[in-house]
Amino acid sequence: MSKRRLPLDSPDWTPLNVLHRLVCTQTGDRRLADRDLTDAMASGRVRSMRRRIAPRADKPERELLLPSFWADYKFDGPSDIEACDGEQRLLVVERDLPPAWPLLPLKMGLRDVPFRFYGFYAWEPDCKKIFRLGVALEDTRESGQEKLAKQGRPQTIEWQKLREEIVRRCWQKGRCISPESLTLLITDLQAWHKSKFKNEPNYEDLRKFVSNGIAFLKLAGK
Repeated sequence: MSKRRLPLDSPDWTPLNVLHRLVCTQTGDRRLADRDLTDAMASGRVRSMRRRIAPRADKPERELLLPSFWADYKFDGPSDIEACDGEQRLLVVERDLPPAWPLLPLKMGLRDVPFRFYGFYAWEPDCKKIFRLGVALEDTRESGQEKLAKQGRPQTIEWQKLREEIVRRCWQKGRCISPESLTLLITDLQAWHKSKFKNEPNYEDLRKFVSNGIAFLKLAGK
């Protein structure tokens, strides 16, 4: 394994929820995929990093995770808790939690889920080597674009840029500032995206995205 420092803003970082689905297909079982991914990162064979969903001035937005991090934590997912984009979350939990953990977030509430304000990523070149998923990773990206095309929706919606714009508008001095009108914010974001990227997201998709994003910011500010 190369000792060179990895660029944290590289496009070679693959979201772990994408990788988890592929390993699930490979192993045939979610729990085996949880274990194989955790072990690969704990051994240093697959390098990983995390990124804050709501950036803070006093904390780095991206952090490379040492293998020792995965000696204390593991994957447990996907759960029934939705992320900001409406997809199920891949949870990162303490290794010594009981087997009933997947039911606990629903009882405790989102506020008690560890690392709920982070996205986790794996270094794609490592994944291709360890899990032999080179072609599968490329196919996943392509099939995602094809899926959007079949649905008649834009293929180039900049969800991460929208997330950053929501944070810029609704996060001030360490707390969430709720918009006076959610409808006005959504239509304004549609117009903002169109002026920047020449297209606009579907209103209902954006409404769910904005609502979930603001909910996360409110929790982060508590």
